[in-house]
Amino acid sequence: MRKFLFLALIHISIPGCATLTEDAMTPVAISFSDGSDGSCQLDNKRGSWSCQIPTTVSVRKSDDPLKYRCKTQDGREASGEMPSEMGGKIIASAVFLDFGITDAITDKHRRYAPSYVVPMPRASDANPAAVPSVDSPNRSGTPEISAATAAASAPRTIFCQKQLLHDADVKLKCNWGDTFAEACSNPNDSRLIAKAAVIAGPTESGSCSNGNAVVVVTHK
Repeated sequence: MRKFLFLALIHISIPGCATLTEDAMTPVAISFSDGSDGSCQLDNKRGSWSCQIPTTVSVRKSDDPLKYRCKTQDGREASGEMPSEMGGKIIASAVFLDFGITDAITDKHRRYAPSYVVPMPRASDANPAAVPSVDSPNRSGTPEISAATAAASAPRTIFCQKQLLHDADVKLKCNWGDTFAEACSNPNDSRLIAKAAVIAGPTESGSCSNGNAVVVVTHK
C-alpha cells in the first residue's frame, strides 16, 4: 500500500514540475516618454537586441538588468537599465519539491516589466543630464527641489511609485529616486518637486516586483 502511494505521488509531481518551467523569452513593450520614434539597443548577459521604437520586443530572461541605449530620429539620446525581478512561479514550484532548480539555473524564473517608458529629454534640451541640488527642507520637513534650483540645471529624469504620488498645490510629492530600482526600494523617502519645473510626465514606466506601478518625470 505504501509503495502504491509513493508511486502515485511521483506520478503527480513530475507533470507538475513540467508545467512550472517558464519560457526563456519575455515580451517588453518599449516607448519614449515624449511619444517620438527612434531606436534602441538592448543588452543583458544573455544577449543583445536592436529594435525600432515604439515596439514590443522579445528578450531573453536574465538575473541582471536589461540595459538600453536609445536614440530618437532627431538625434536625442537616453540610456539606462530595466531591473530584473523574481517571477512568481519560482515560489510556487517549491510546492512540487523541485525548488525551481531548472528555471533558477537558466534564469527563466526572472522577468522584466511588461512595459517600459524610456525617459527622453525634449528636443530643445541638448545638454547632458545633471543632478540638481536639493534645497533645505520646507516647513513640513520634506526636502524640496525648487523651481529656481531645477531651472538652473539641465534636464533629468526621476522615478517614484504611482500610489505614493500626491498633488501638493504647486508641487508634486513622492518617493522620487534617480533610478527605477531606487523608487521601488525606498518607499518612505519623500521629496517635493515644483510642477513648473516638470518637462514631461508623470508617465507610467513599469511595475515593481510587488506590483506597484512606477511613474517617471523629466524635469529641469
